[in-house]
Amino acid sequence: MYDLHFMDRRFLVIGAAGCLLFWTASAIAATKWNSQEKRIHSDGVEFSWYFRKQRLHAQMAAPTNGWLAIGFNSSPGLKNAYFVMMRMENGRFQSSERISSGFDHAAVGELGLPSVLIDGSGKSDVGKTSVSIHLPARLPGPANIRLTEGSETHIMLAWSQSGDFSHHSTWRRHFRKTL
Repeated sequence: MYDLHFMDRRFLVIGAAGCLLFWTASAIAATKWNSQEKRIHSDGVEFSWYFRKQRLHAQMAAPTNGWLAIGFNSSPGLKNAYFVMMRMENGRFQSSERISSGFDHAAVGELGLPSVLIDGSGKSDVGKTSVSIHLPARLPGPANIRLTEGSETHIMLAWSQSGDFSHHSTWRRHFRKTL
C-alpha cells in the first residue's frame, strides 16, 4: 500500500509540474502577442491592431449601436481614404468598403475597384458595438495605401448613432500612426 501511495504522489507532482509549465508557456505566448498589438483610445473608442502573415488584423469598439468605420489614408483628411463601414444588423455582421472623395464616399465596386476585405465579424450589445477585420497589405484606390508593419499611415476612426451607411458620423477622428 505504501508503494502505491508513493506512486500516486509522484504522478500528482509530475502532473502539477506539467500544468505549471503549460500555464507559464501560455502566459509568455499571450504576453508576446499583446506586446505586438498597438492601440488607440479616444473618447470611449478603442482601436487596436497587429500583423500576422502580412495581414493587418484590426479591432474597434465604440459606444453606439450604429455603424463603425475604420479607414486608412496616405495623407491627412478624408480625400482618397479607403475605409470599411460596419454594422451589426439582426445579429449579422455587414460591411461596405468605401473610397472618400473628400465630401462624399462610394463603394469600391461602384468605382470599379476590387473588394479586399478578407474577413470581418462583430457583436453589439446595449450601447456598444465591437468589430474585427482583416485586411491585406495593399488597399485599392488612388491613395496607394500600404498596410505594412512599421509604415506610417493616417488612421480614420468614426461611428454613427444610425446603422444607415449614408448617415453622417456622430464622431470621427484622424490619427497619424506608425503601423
